[in-house]
Amino acid sequence: MPQTSIDWYYLLWLFCHPSYILDAVGTGEGLIQMVDTDTADGLRLIFSTNLFGHFLLVRKLEDLLCDSSCHIIWTSSSNARRKYLDLEDIQHKKGTQPYSSSKFGMNILSIALNDRLQDKGAHSHVISPGFALTGMTSPILQKWFWFLLFPFLILMRLMIPTMCLTAWNSAEALVWLFQSNPKEVSPSHLYTSSTSVFGHNHVIAKKIDCKTHEPMLLYQKLDELQRELERTRKQSME
Repeated sequence: MPQTSIDWYYLLWLFCHPSYILDAVGTGEGLIQMVDTDTADGLRLIFSTNLFGHFLLVRKLEDLLCDSSCHIIWTSSSNARRKYLDLEDIQHKKGTQPYSSSKFGMNILSIALNDRLQDKGAHSHVISPGFALTGMTSPILQKWFWFLLFPFLILMRLMIPTMCLTAWNSAEALVWLFQSNPKEVSPSHLYTSSTSVFGHNHVIAKKIDCKTHEPMLLYQKLDELQRELERTRKQSME
């Protein structure tokens, strides 16, 4: 996985612009930085890990998924932002927020997959686990520092209910969606795990901010990339 760290310059900037602090803490936007690299196939690593790999998995298993009338549930992020996804640069080669771009791409790809597969028996939805202290947060700050911050993070739930903090709390949206009838759940919404300051879990549904044509446009571009990748590999084996 890419190297993850805090952008300390942006953190200092936040102290001078306090109106942005809540959003930055709740979503990590601008605050968390990742170093992106290329894969052996020449694709961007974060794009391949968070978006393209998921797409390929569904394409390869599509017949099996539809025959079993499955419910596909993707994991997005509170960090996902529409403004960072450029459909003319889906790998985010020219941008600085590849994680946010790829996660928002997952949001709208889920819509496209549901549109394509629902008549065949499969449904697709997307959730966000909120913020939890896991092994993925350890590279950002040391565990002992997170331990010191824990009481303050709980109080922040008054304003940022997505501060789930534990993996158990973060699984709320996933469990709720798993237990729901997929035909009765809107595929155009993101379902986010949330926790009150008293520790009560609930799910927040928010409509995914995209234009009607964008999900299928992204699907088509991913499909073109898959075909291009397969042609390249075939030629290299000849």
